[in-house]
Amino acid sequence: MGTIIRTTTAGGLALAIVFLMSVGQSEPAAAQGGIVCDYGPKDYKACCKQSYRKHPDLSASKRADDIDACMNKKPKPKG
Repeated sequence: MGTIIRTTTAGGLALAIVFLMSVGQSEPAAAQGGIVCDYGPKDYKACCKQSYRKHPDLSASKRADDIDACMNKKPKPKG
């Protein structure tokens, strides 16, 4: 009986860890750029595609800053 409980607990703990690791990722999926950049004005689409091409590992907020900087023709914020 104790073996079953320990096995079940270990399995549940492993699943919880895997779930939390997958939820905690801040990088977008590689294919997301193609979908996200299909909508919006022409300038946005161009800047969006450029951002995903040059900086594929940006978080969502950094991606938005990068696209805004491209559209406004201002230097990107450092950080």
